[in-house]
Amino acid sequence: MMIWMDNWQRPLSGTVLFCNRLMKRARPINCSSMHICFVGEIATPTFKTGGIGTFVANLSAELVKQGHEVSIVSFRKQQAALEHETLDGFSIYWVNTNQWGKLRLIKVKLDTNKVLRQIHARSPLHIVEAPEYGLFALQKIPGVQYVVRLNGGHVFFAKSTTDTPPRRRKAFVEKRSLKNADAIIGVSKYVLTQTQSYYPFIQALPSAIIPNPILVNRFDPSKFEGEQQDGFILFFGSLTEKKGVRQLIEAMPLVNEHVKNAALHIYGRDIPMRPSSDSYKALLEALLAKLQLQNVYIHEALPNNEMPALLAKASVIVLPSHMEAMPLAWLEALAMQRPFIGSQLGPGPEVITPHQNGLLCDPHQPADIAEKITYMLLHPQEAASMASAGRTMVVNEYNAATLVQKNVLFYQSLIGR
Repeated sequence: MMIWMDNWQRPLSGTVLFCNRLMKRARPINCSSMHICFVGEIATPTFKTGGIGTFVANLSAELVKQGHEVSIVSFRKQQAALEHETLDGFSIYWVNTNQWGKLRLIKVKLDTNKVLRQIHARSPLHIVEAPEYGLFALQKIPGVQYVVRLNGGHVFFAKSTTDTPPRRRKAFVEKRSLKNADAIIGVSKYVLTQTQSYYPFIQALPSAIIPNPILVNRFDPSKFEGEQQDGFILFFGSLTEKKGVRQLIEAMPLVNEHVKNAALHIYGRDIPMRPSSDSYKALLEALLAKLQLQNVYIHEALPNNEMPALLAKASVIVLPSHMEAMPLAWLEALAMQRPFIGSQLGPGPEVITPHQNGLLCDPHQPADIAEKITYMLLHPQEAASMASAGRTMVVNEYNAATLVQKNVLFYQSLIGR
């Protein structure tokens, strides 16, 4: 397969498909309807997940609109085995993960493969896609192409954010899953190149860099005019060390030396620490007490459909992650046309050009985080200009219609290989 060059010049080892150029120069592709199955998380109105589940829901709905059939195999506790429901035109098959006690993983493997065979018998599958670990237990169906989408797996984050070696079992599962893959999609250049360095055998697979799309019409600032609140600093995301929320809290005393009315609002789901299983939220609350901070508030996570109204309140949104693959949260914040500060590590420079569409900080340094927040709050006109440019970039480059088409083109390039 040809390597198409697009935003950067040095070719990756292996086969990398750059979809912007492909859309302009590739030979015509059969655009008949495909049947695509996602295995993994899915966000529904009654079931909250992280960014990957939201992405799968968004992509599935857009694929259905383009005439493709979409099935999703996902997992829940305390559900009847093989339960089925329909949402936004695609089918969800729930596999019960609360059976057989210590042998539950065997049961989940059996049920997952049973569901996939049933789906394929009813309507032949063309593509099965999963995250880094998702193909580990799957028995491949002849003629179906299996794709892994790299949103940042265990080994990626373990090697990027800590000095602790990856956990053997998780690394084994991830490696076996990637060995089952026929093709790879990376949501950023950074996550693709890093994962290829950890698993050199995937360099020979067809691969593409396709960021996760967002629904720009949902994150539309014109629907929330006048909602922005002075001094409202917003963090949203999982409450865990790698998200940089502890350093953000430690930055607040420095921010308040210059902006007295600045207040930090943290919205997120508590993630137990490993290996102790202690609450990370409790650790943050203890830090607030130690620093005697009265202007930092920790709230429960909100469902995705309530996020636009929350983002609209922000004077500045700060997401100083120690590492990301390509966070959907960043794109949602930028789409809402609010001043944004992200991390300079990982794929941050792929999204943010400092002083053009946002700022980047050193997520390990509270002083640097505080400096960037203070700059945004004390330079509102420049901050507004950066926010406007951020919105324009997301609408042009990360909208669902454009990126869904890139996914379709990549899927179609695999069929019949």
